[in-house]
Amino acid sequence: MRVRDDLDPRSAAFSAMAGGSKATAARKEPASYWFDRRHVEEFDLRVQSFRTTEGEVLTLVRVLAPRMVEIYR
Repeated sequence: MRVRDDLDPRSAAFSAMAGGSKATAARKEPASYWFDRRHVEEFDLRVQSFRTTEGEVLTLVRVLAPRMVEIYR
């Protein structure tokens, strides 16, 4: 699965990019923040973002529902 090209302003990554804390707390977000697939809004992800010293943001994305992987692989 490939992530979206744009960054959803409601995502943890956007908060980290905007200059919040160095790391965001792990939280649940709708899969539609990260993936642009049909019916993906039915699923949630667990995400955590970290701002690097170079000003980039690294985000860990964990798929919570194995069914999501089965459908979209």
